[in-house]
Amino acid sequence: MNRSDEQLIWLVCPACDWRTLCDANQLIARLRQVGMLRREAEPSPELIQSLREDARHRMACDKCRYEGLTFESYVDDWEDAPHGKPCAVCGTMIPAERLEVFPDTTTCTACQRQADQGVDVAADQPEFCQNCGSVMELRKSTTGVTRYRMVCRQCGR
Repeated sequence: MNRSDEQLIWLVCPACDWRTLCDANQLIARLRQVGMLRREAEPSPELIQSLREDARHRMACDKCRYEGLTFESYVDDWEDAPHGKPCAVCGTMIPAERLEVFPDTTTCTACQRQADQGVDVAADQPEFCQNCGSVMELRKSTTGVTRYRMVCRQCGR
């Protein structure tokens, strides 16, 4: 199932007004970070929707670590928005001033700077275990030729 075609939502921190745009895959990753969906490899949209409201009280702001994020609908018409539009990579708002200078830009200055330096911004997203849903970590082999592999912190697979 291609989740990228599904509805986008804003995660908003009421404490510091931080916001990020989430698609279904990013929301699933956040649900796993707060301990939900550990055993569900391919959760249904209905399950995601039902867990979303329960989990929002446990989701922490990336900026100030406040727990209790709110959800807002995503509006796809950013042509006349006075406050800018969301970055295609990280979801933070691109200021209207930047859009006046670069009207076709889709990234904020921080993501554009990283792209110019050759850094893959999407590579910073954690991988999750298909078995238990915990965050995977990269480990080095202890014998023979040095090899690296992804291993689950929880179940060791």
